[in-house]
Amino acid sequence: IPELQTSEKVLLFTEELVVYRNAPKTDNELSFTQSNGDEMQVRMVIRTPDEATFQNLATGEFIEQKEFMGRQFLIEGEPTALQWKLTGKQVKIGEYICQDAPLKDTSRKVVAYFTPQIPIPHGPASFSQLPGLILKVEINDGERVLMMKNVELNPEEDLTLTAPDKGKKVTREEYDKIVKKKTK
Repeated sequence: IPELQTSEKVLLFTEELVVYRNAPKTDNELSFTQSNGDEMQVRMVIRTPDEATFQNLATGEFIEQKEFMGRQFLIEGEPTALQWKLTGKQVKIGEYICQDAPLKDTSRKVVAYFTPQIPIPHGPASFSQLPGLILKVEINDGERVLMMKNVELNPEEDLTLTAPDKGKKVTREEYDKIVKKKTK
């Protein structure tokens, strides 16, 4: 079994809209086969779920598209308010000077690295609300890392940012109840 799985996502944004989703034309399956001589052969396929987040800063609309046990859900509501601690510690990521910001009051250890050079309060997944673009997020001491591979400001192509629309519409509370019930 592979020790590491990677997937490519894109963070697209304008002044009012933000979308974080799977990168287009990305192979979202990792497949491998292991053989034990001629007797047994095991083939495993690991697929990246089709998930996305959408936020309209002008209207406050927030939608998460999540996949759980093969079913798609659209979770509508408000983004989770995050409590960051600004430490002032600096690190360079690519060509940008970033500051680290640990997340306070959480059951997991999360540290975000944001750059004030791009004063946009967005980041990967639902991580946001810092005074600059989040270029990297480390969860549980690197157990999971979300990192910008490339930053392209003012792209040549026009961005069409639309809300995800695949799945059953539920509230955050309804989704949490479904997950709790199915994982039992």
